[in-house]
Amino acid sequence: IYDLLDVNSRIELVCEYLLANCEPFNDLNLSIIKTETERLVFTLTMKGYSVTETADLIGLKSTQVRYSRIKIYKIAGVTSALELVFNCYGVEEHGE
Repeated sequence: IYDLLDVNSRIELVCEYLLANCEPFNDLNLSIIKTETERLVFTLTMKGYSVTETADLIGLKSTQVRYSRIKIYKIAGVTSALELVFNCYGVEEHGE
């Protein structure tokens, strides 16, 4: 079933499971995320919120949230929200 889900649904499913069952393994040091906006974006990304949902919740444009995510990905050394979540919880990413 996992392989049939779109990326946002995968993120939501993984986040829901990890938040309910696991402690962060590889916690990204939030002190290196400089702005409050980026901290909010990081937190909401880790909870499985999409770019659009995050933008709506914190009152930004989707492009601003995307830019913040890109900065966070660079800090964490990842290229996607799913990889960020897997990385922070020490989970091996499954193939597409």
